Amino acid sequence: MKPTQAELYKPFEAFAGQLERLVKQEFNRLTLAGFDQLNVIRTAELTEQIYQRIDRLCRKHYAEICEWVYEWVYVQYGKDPPDNDWTKVVDRWLKGYDPVTRYVYGSELERKRLRLNEGILTAREYADRKMLTEAVRTAAGLILTQGMQYGLDLIGEMQEQAYQEADPESELLYHACDDNRTCDDCRECDGKIYKASEAPRIPQHYRCRCWYTRVK
Repeated sequence: MKPTQAELYKPFEAFAGQLERLVKQEFNRLTLAGFDQLNVIRTAELTEQIYQRIDRLCRKHYAEICEWVYEWVYVQYGKDPPDNDWTKVVDRWLKGYDPVTRYVYGSELERKRLRLNEGILTAREYADRKMLTEAVRTAAGLILTQGMQYGLDLIGEMQEQAYQEADPESELLYHACDDNRTCDDCRECDGKIYKASEAPRIPQHYRCRCWYTRVK
């Protein structure tokens, strides 16, 4: 495994594709449902099942991302990564406040679900198919964004932890993506060397895909 950005983000790309397909599949079923199927109780049941399936997919891939990032970091030291229970690592991490998204994963997941319920029931009350479609489309976009952002956040979080555990005195080279979407903060850090214990947090913002490699 080479310590390149493409290798680091490889499992994320696979996850993003699967998440996008699942979200499209699940929310399309809601759009096509008849209003007679979308009473208060049935709507709550349907959305709970959908969000649970999406949550399970995310957690499964998040655990795989954790393991992959640790391997990607530790190969730079010629060491084997620790044998962690990555599912538990993810569970603990998701219970905390995320400084990039600025909310707690589970609480936000439920808030988004309840907002969708309100949109569906309002559309049902007025028998407005366009309103239903828009409520579902908005909800699908929000949950897709949340799932992907947490995947990116996790890559940054696991890089930080793995480098510090492997050797907190390591020197790390900061890499920013070099394109027209790269922000000023990331460009400012690009090419700079930091001690692992003092390196700036990645990601620095939404959709940030910066990364570190070991210098020595």
